[in-house]
Amino acid sequence: MELAINGPVTERQERMLRRAVDFFLNKLMTTRLQQTLYIEMDIIKDLEATTGNCGTATWEDANVRPKDFTVEASWNGKKGFEKTLETIAHELVHVKQFARGEMKDLMSVKKVSWNGTRYDRAETDYWDLPWEIEAHGRERGLFVRLCEADPEISKYCGY
Repeated sequence: MELAINGPVTERQERMLRRAVDFFLNKLMTTRLQQTLYIEMDIIKDLEATTGNCGTATWEDANVRPKDFTVEASWNGKKGFEKTLETIAHELVHVKQFARGEMKDLMSVKKVSWNGTRYDRAETDYWDLPWEIEAHGRERGLFVRLCEADPEISKYCGY
């Protein structure tokens, strides 16, 4: 995997973010699939305050099994590092969903295919979307497992 991290983070924070991304992806997908990915990660100060979103995951190449992604995560400095890591975990679940072909944007009909079933985002409540149920269900667990595996990150987050 090729990972580029952009944003107002220190060298130490960037190293921790890289370790977190590696850890999350190891839990979410095979090494073989990871090796095909390019992820541009934009850490954006106060993204949540300005857009209402903690983060986003967007494919950049193809809507079927894409390999090139932009991931955005809100940044509030050290005090918000835990939330940033949970957001990254959430968004990387979406990367996994797209890269494995579980989720596809159906551009012509403005719908999403999830494991072969079509969903209209405008007609389905956000909390009922199956890809969001999976991402929200895994974000905290991925963060906790990361803290168990990485004492520096755990201590930095006060966990």
